[in-house]
Amino acid sequence: MEYIPYSSVEMKDGFWHSKQKLNREVTIFAVLEQFQKTGRFDALQCNWKPGMPNKPHIFWDSDIAKWVESAAYILQKGPDERLESICEWVIDQIEKNRTSEGYFNSFYLTVEPQGRWQGRGNHELYCAGHWIEAAVAYYEATGRDRFLHMMEEFARYIQQVFVKEQSASFVTPGHEEIELALYKLYRCTGKTEYRDLSKFFLDNRGVRPREPEAMGIQSHLPVREQKSAKGHAVRAMYLYSAMADIARDCCDQKMQEACEALFQDIVRHKLYITGGIGSSKHGEAFTIPYDLPNKEAYTETCAAIGLIFFSSRLLLSQVDSIYGDVVEQVLYNGFLSGLSLDGKAFFYTNPLELCPEWLEKDVDKPKEDQPWLPWLTQRVKVFGCSCCPPNVTRLLASLGGYQYTYEGDALWVHQYMDSEAVHGGMQIRQETQYPNDGRISITVDGVGRLAFRIPGWCSAYKIFLDGQPWEGEEKRGYVYLRLPPGRHNLELQLDMPCVLVEAHPRVREDAGRVAVRRGPVVYCVESVDNGPMVSEIMLDGKAFWEAEYEETYGMHILHTKGLRRNPDGFGDCLYREMVEDRLPVKITMVPYYAFANRGVSEMQVWLLRA
Repeated sequence: MEYIPYSSVEMKDGFWHSKQKLNREVTIFAVLEQFQKTGRFDALQCNWKPGMPNKPHIFWDSDIAKWVESAAYILQKGPDERLESICEWVIDQIEKNRTSEGYFNSFYLTVEPQGRWQGRGNHELYCAGHWIEAAVAYYEATGRDRFLHMMEEFARYIQQVFVKEQSASFVTPGHEEIELALYKLYRCTGKTEYRDLSKFFLDNRGVRPREPEAMGIQSHLPVREQKSAKGHAVRAMYLYSAMADIARDCCDQKMQEACEALFQDIVRHKLYITGGIGSSKHGEAFTIPYDLPNKEAYTETCAAIGLIFFSSRLLLSQVDSIYGDVVEQVLYNGFLSGLSLDGKAFFYTNPLELCPEWLEKDVDKPKEDQPWLPWLTQRVKVFGCSCCPPNVTRLLASLGGYQYTYEGDALWVHQYMDSEAVHGGMQIRQETQYPNDGRISITVDGVGRLAFRIPGWCSAYKIFLDGQPWEGEEKRGYVYLRLPPGRHNLELQLDMPCVLVEAHPRVREDAGRVAVRRGPVVYCVESVDNGPMVSEIMLDGKAFWEAEYEETYGMHILHTKGLRRNPDGFGDCLYREMVEDRLPVKITMVPYYAFANRGVSEMQVWLLRA
């Protein structure tokens, strides 16, 4: 089974069409502008000298590489002279400044030329991996192979240093990425040496004498023995994604079992309702099971994207709706919250509770001496560590590649987005206003067997084939239908009520609280709608919900009635004997992904239940 590639899928209308349009017209250029201002592009000229501004950083190359990859995905859908000229300029700089061995890294070619392959935690292989991914994407989009051949030469040099000579001071990277990139290079070129090099880095992780430390690395055990997600969440996702690739390609059962165990540990113990992962700001890392704080949630945007990568790969080895459910959960919530509604600003972290007063509690410091505050209360245009913005642009640009898989004339529909796809002998037209509406109409030709994913949040559904009610075979969260030859219209109707969700009792932060979900979308309250102290709001599970479409969000907002304590009843008292003085209030909830788009405001996902 393989995915129908993003190049064969065109968003036609609806929610994700608008997001891709915003990405193509606004976000990709907003990121470009900031990367130019901060000197990231200039660094590729490798002419920096001490005393000059904008000293190159160890991870700047990865930022530019992801931007080029994003631009390539956009170019796949149509010409854009500006994007193409910038990509060609980047490729020119690499060709001009790389070494005779094919090595390129703007930091080590200028700032520390003596330090090549000496710092495990210094992102050399990470940057190389992103250059490789960019080269593959650009080749597939344009057919030009200059960049691809340069990165093949770079990969062969890495093989020379790490496998043949063993001359580097470390064996496996501190920040994983090269592993999945090499696998992509293998799939693009068909040259098994790149897959073997990817496997080399996996096989040697956690098995050699202790290597120099790097933050949050997953080297505590050999990869086939890892069962619990540990360490830096982004690095873990990139590692696990490569493990899933190699396990499937090489029929490595032990590695596949490790991937499944790691995935289950995440979704059962370490996953926020928004799809965010990595709860701790210390090392941007996983912690112990059920440790899911809301205000302090780190939940980096890149980690959410990484979970999409990992989940989507596991789906190729075992068709189970849990993988598509997680992709959907992340897409509509913990990933999309990383981007502002205007497409120009980003969150690095995505908490589930915001209290600006609480964030400013360090009263000994004025706001101007707490420069990290804007990161947590409002999205910003660029970060010192700006990995998330180009990660957002590349995922949005390639989003169609997560919708469908196929094998022979069998088609699996994993994500519901208004789109059109033509691949092989299959023609697919999906029409839907999902996630605002649970009705999905799909017209297919050349499909002999079709499977719909029934989301885990959906308790009732109906299927119609050519206008007639139809029942299919249910298996692992999918409904399978056999189709006669020819063109057919199928309609899936998913019930999409508003529901209250509670967390496992061991998630202490959420004890006595509930979250609200409609379809795949998680909602939150903000003080801009509901007044201050939103943590006091109480929801009544029996209350009526009203859904109102809001053009600003491209989704519904929700209205209901609830209760909250009367703050005036306390007077000057800090404590009082408990009394029943709850006041009825009208509650407005907005999609979580859209929080913090209307100025600084309190925000809460988990609310008290009446």
